[in-house]
Amino acid sequence: MSRYDWMEDARCAQTDPSLWHADKGANYTEAKRICARCPVRPQCEAHTARLDAEATVYSKHGVWAGQTKKDRETRRVNAERAERDAAILRLLKRGGMEAEEIAVQVGCSSRTVWRVQKAYREQMGRAA
Repeated sequence: MSRYDWMEDARCAQTDPSLWHADKGANYTEAKRICARCPVRPQCEAHTARLDAEATVYSKHGVWAGQTKKDRETRRVNAERAERDAAILRLLKRGGMEAEEIAVQVGCSSRTVWRVQKAYREQMGRAA
């Protein structure tokens, strides 16, 4: 059994490939609609994440798992930001470190540490 067997059940494999790799500025509405109903979308998302990690910027075009290159990039940046913010909060909760030290350890600015801390406090204030 191949790790690509799922592709046989993909709806995109049964339609016009130009829907997923159209010219720059094209409308991908139809491709996204087809992807939304695809039974192997989770496998496609995992496959796409692997491809995007290994591919050059020029080969990341088209719609994969219902997402354009821009959609996937936004999702990746948001995930990285959430991971960074979680690391900041863990270090803040542990205590004993200044914002500047946390910033160095996490790889951001001390302003980012303060922003994350402020947002967390505001969120906790609303939750109470």
